[in-house]
Amino acid sequence: MATYLLDPSKSKNSSPNAVAIDYTRLRVTITDNVNHNSWCMTNLPLPKDKVYWEAKIYNAAGESGGRTTQLGIGTIDYANYISYYADRGTLYPGDRGYGATYAEGDVMGIAYDYFSNSITYYKNGVSQGTIATGILSGMPVYPIMGNYYPSACEFNFGGTAFKYAIPSGYRKLNDSQLLLIKAGNAYYTYNSSSAWEAIEGTITESTYLSHGITDLSIISESGWKFFESPIELCCYTDNPSINTMYFNIETEPYTLAGEWEGKTVKVIEYTDNPTQTESIISTEVEPIILYDELGDNIDVLYYTDELTKTAAYLEYSANYSPLDDIRNNLEVVTWIDESNNPPNLSLGALPVNQFIKQSNDFTLPGSLQAITIVKSASDNAKFLLSFDSGLTWKAYRYGKWTEVIVDDMNTIKKQAMSYKEISKLVESNFKNQGDKIRIGYYIEDRKQEFLNPTKIDATQFVIKSNVDSTKFQNLSFYVLNTEATIQITFNSGKILGQINDDDKGKVQYRVILNDLPYFPNDGSFTRLAPSPVDINLNISERDMHFDKDNKLRVEFKDYWGNTDYWQTTFAGTYTGLMFMDESGEYLSDTFGGILKYLDFGMVFAGQTTLDQKVVIKNQLGYPIDNLLLEVNKEKLPEGVSVELSRTQSPFLATDYITYGLTKPLETQEFYVRIVADIEAKPVPNGIFELKINSNKAAV
Repeated sequence: MATYLLDPSKSKNSSPNAVAIDYTRLRVTITDNVNHNSWCMTNLPLPKDKVYWEAKIYNAAGESGGRTTQLGIGTIDYANYISYYADRGTLYPGDRGYGATYAEGDVMGIAYDYFSNSITYYKNGVSQGTIATGILSGMPVYPIMGNYYPSACEFNFGGTAFKYAIPSGYRKLNDSQLLLIKAGNAYYTYNSSSAWEAIEGTITESTYLSHGITDLSIISESGWKFFESPIELCCYTDNPSINTMYFNIETEPYTLAGEWEGKTVKVIEYTDNPTQTESIISTEVEPIILYDELGDNIDVLYYTDELTKTAAYLEYSANYSPLDDIRNNLEVVTWIDESNNPPNLSLGALPVNQFIKQSNDFTLPGSLQAITIVKSASDNAKFLLSFDSGLTWKAYRYGKWTEVIVDDMNTIKKQAMSYKEISKLVESNFKNQGDKIRIGYYIEDRKQEFLNPTKIDATQFVIKSNVDSTKFQNLSFYVLNTEATIQITFNSGKILGQINDDDKGKVQYRVILNDLPYFPNDGSFTRLAPSPVDINLNISERDMHFDKDNKLRVEFKDYWGNTDYWQTTFAGTYTGLMFMDESGEYLSDTFGGILKYLDFGMVFAGQTTLDQKVVIKNQLGYPIDNLLLEVNKEKLPEGVSVELSRTQSPFLATDYITYGLTKPLETQEFYVRIVADIEAKPVPNGIFELKINSNKAAV
């Protein structure tokens, strides 16, 4: 039975020992606060099923409430993943708005649906919405957790009771779901040597536990061909609430024509109509010519019940020319003694079957939707297509493209597409075949049709391309292209705006910060998308300069390649609840780094220092409430205390201070001093810490 655990060998550490795992509680702790961006995942990929697990968020040193924690699923190399940010309530990739933020004490449920390739997050039992994973369907994915700061969370894959109810139709990840295959009266399992093994004796619960198959995907296509008769999937689970099982089994595309090809078809009809004496069955086949089927030599058996008939007569007409008997090259030599009357030779002949290949590619300026063959005579032509400049030739049969060997005319005749077949091809049939095409024509002029030979007047391609912005005026042709425009606002590190093009053409953009690519990070433009295109992007403070101006540039261009840009400069500004001294200098940065200490100088035992003024400034960008300021007593030396006061005179000593509503950019002031009792032990370079917490005010 497969058990899901946290696997340290699959961790992605930003520095040595950055990820610590407690196997007893399935708890992962990220301890790194220098290089950032560490990850952990499970030992096993998710099954091809609908499964659910939970993660409880914990606090860790250096960061409160598990902020910037990411929960989700991803591939084993972390190259493709989807995650839900705790502090912003957004999704990666794209920093898309999704759900509520989550923090310390919250229990996050994750429901994964393999069949729809989707994921649903639950915060304390409340769904945040179902979204597509964006990961290529069929790729193995694992539950993952990551962070840019120290934090921790504790997983529950179903080993203990969940905090909240499992969503309907899902099972816990660590459920025992074991399978046996029944064929006839025998049971089989698929062993570690990739071979079927028959199970002897009575099938019991212990049989499933010891021999059950945990994952059907390990069985290859050739493995399933072991069974020639119908089979049954027998499933065991230890979850009494499950009454439905989901299986994903892929088969070859099925068509009736594909199954009947080359076989004799028998039809059995039943009717309860006693007066019916015969049935009529209509089938549609390609036209045949009697000569093609019979050839030159035939025997005719003639029967009649008319007694007066004593002989049979058969009329059969065939075209013949003495030239048919000439096997070598033919030369015609004429002589005439009248120079004013030049010779005139008229020669008629029937061509042999031939395959004519188009010598040049036709480049498709858009998506190919259909091919139309305009003909004016018989149907004795067939067609093959090449998408690789004539290296290979293909026909579309039974739902897929099949390569046809063009060295043999009989093979071409049998497998090439008819007029009707090539006319039925639609846009989806040409998908992923490239942007160039050639046509090969198989021509077969039969002897009986010399008066109505095969003729193809034209071949037409129906192509969908971008011609939305073309007009005809006064018999002149103009391409109307208006310049794309942009409306951008930049505030508190967030870019909001829209790119528009009046002619509704496609547009794309990229963001450059301080002359370096920022989004996309490889310096390319985003994919062309129909206008208007919304821009919603956060500029990370980690990428800003705080000692000089920053240059932000958004470049954009339309479908025709016309490029423009929007640009601004801004000073790097810290966000959060920021501590400043009396002069307005910051004491710490957004990331918890120390910029400046409050220096009280040397403090002697039994001494109380002078107080110093500290300012708290709300640079979160939104109002806050219930602001709590307190001293971290764990960091204080023995015999030393730190006192706080709202006012300087009088100084009313307290261990903590609370504040009410604080608006954006509003400041609060307090005073701090150090008290050392007479028995305080000497500590060189002693430091203390202040902690601050608040709630986002209701708007």
